[in-house]
Parts: sequence; structure tokens; C-alpha cells
Amino acid sequence: MNSRIQLRHLLAYRAIMSTGSISAATNLVNLSQPAISRLLALLEEELGIRLFYRRGRRLVPTVEGVSFFRRIEGTLSGFDEISSIAEDIRLNKIGRLRICGIGPFIFSDFLPSAIARYRAAHPNTKMTVDMRRREDIDEWVASRQTDLGFTLQPIESQSVSWRTFIQVAAVAVVPRGHQLDGLETLSVENVVDETIILPKQSTRIRQIADAAFLSQEDHMEVDIETSTALASCHLVAQGVGIAISDPFSASGIRSDLVSVARWSPELKLSYCAIWPKDREPSEQSQDFLEMVDRQAENFLDENPQAQPLSQ
Repeated sequence: MNSRIQLRHLLAYRAIMSTGSISAATNLVNLSQPAISRLLALLEEELGIRLFYRRGRRLVPTVEGVSFFRRIEGTLSGFDEISSIAEDIRLNKIGRLRICGIGPFIFSDFLPSAIARYRAAHPNTKMTVDMRRREDIDEWVASRQTDLGFTLQPIESQSVSWRTFIQVAAVAVVPRGHQLDGLETLSVENVVDETIILPKQSTRIRQIADAAFLSQEDHMEVDIETSTALASCHLVAQGVGIAISDPFSASGIRSDLVSVARWSPELKLSYCAIWPKDREPSEQSQDFLEMVDRQAENFLDENPQAQPLSQ
């Protein structure tokens, strides 16, 4: 049986996801509440899954609803860009380069600096820059919702090609003025009596850290868990405790608020660029990858505490 799902069903669904209610969604899609309700009911019927449950007047996404939205969000964003793409073609402009990256790259200076370099050399190229969870980037690239993705290894998808562009070591982040501020290297022994901040156990850096802690004689308790390493670093900036972080997230915090030291034992993190496996990167993508390589070299020069000591 052919699916009855149409673009208007998905746009109505996105409007509800964005606003949290059918009444508020009417302003985004210019449809009545009954019309949106019918479109949502048909979408759920066709998918065979429940997308929302009601909490008062609000609609709260189910687990299945959140997963479905992550899969289609990039596709719907592509529809939003159709008019600008057509305008580019009419004016014979250079095409659009779409990139996405995990938070440590987007919210630090790393990718913004590479983008600035690229734009200086290619001022006419339009760009789309998205932040995505590590768990979602493979899917975005494989389904061609973006041209290049920048993420943490390992890469599990068989539908993308990849190459490593930088390998770093995790760092310790300390509040300025703390008794440990200024030490070049910190270890479990140094921080055993401190408030320790780490991302939650579902994150890759936490998994690597936990594996290393198991091999240490000194046990380290994690006092505060956060959703991201960047959140951990912001807590350090407020004097809450000491964090173990990827060096990119740490570099995004003002240096007058935190100091960054090597962490022992060394926790190595490898980062890579990925693209669809069935095609080579475009000339635009290759030019951007060169800018990323240059930025990687600069980053290690400017952040020697992030340079791995072991091979």
C-alpha cells in the first residue's frame, strides 16, 4: 500500500515539535487547529507509532517521536533551502556547503576559525552549519543531509568514509585561583578530595575515562554529571569543581576563569571528518577540509597540554 504521507503532514508535525502545542503550531504553518490535528492523526496512523502524549494543553514527544524527528529534521531543512538554492542557480553562484559537527567543535573556536579561513578564500560560497549529537552525525552524512561531518571516533556506520584530522589528549580544567591552578599535570591522586565534574556515562569521553579509572589504584568519585563536556567546563568557570574534558570544549572558556592542565593517565581522543561513502568529497568540501587541517595544526600549537605524549 502506498503511503499517504505528504510534505504538509511533516511540516505540521515539525511545527508541533517546535512549539509544543497544536494551537501555537497554527502560526507556523497557517492552518487551523482541526486541520493540524487531522494531519497529525494521519501521520501517526501511517507511521504506526505514537508521536506525542498530552500533558495538559501541551503535546510532549514520545521516545519514538523524538527519534523520528531526528531522522527527518535535515530533510525538512533541505526543503526550507529550496528557494535560496534556486536563486543561487539563477544567478550562477557557487553552491552551498553543508557541514555539521559535534558540540565541542561548534561551540569552541575550532570550526568557526576554519569557517572564517574558508570564507576569506571563498566569499561567495553559501554555508549551512549545524550542531548534531555524535549519535546522529553518521545518519545525517549517510542520508546526504550534510556534505561533511566532524565527530569523535570510532565510526560505526558502514555508509560513510572518514579520515582522522586530529588526535588529542583529554585535559583537566581547574578554576582560576584554585590551589591546583598552575600545575602542568593533574592525576587522580591530586584531585581525590576535590569535587569532580564529568559528562554522563553515555558520552564517549566518560566511557574512556571510566575505563582508565578502573586500572588505577586510587579510585575517583564523580560528584557532578553533565550532558556535555562544555557544560562541565562552565561549572568549573563558576568555581564548582574540577572537570576532565576534551580540549576543544575547554578552549571555549575564558582563560581568566579556568586553567587547563594535562591529565594523567593520558586519555586519547581521535576526531575525524566523514562524508557519504558512495561519493568523493566535492571540490568545495576538499577545500574546507584543508582549512580544518590547518586549524588542527594551529590548535595543537596553541594548546600544548592537548598534545598526546604517547603514540
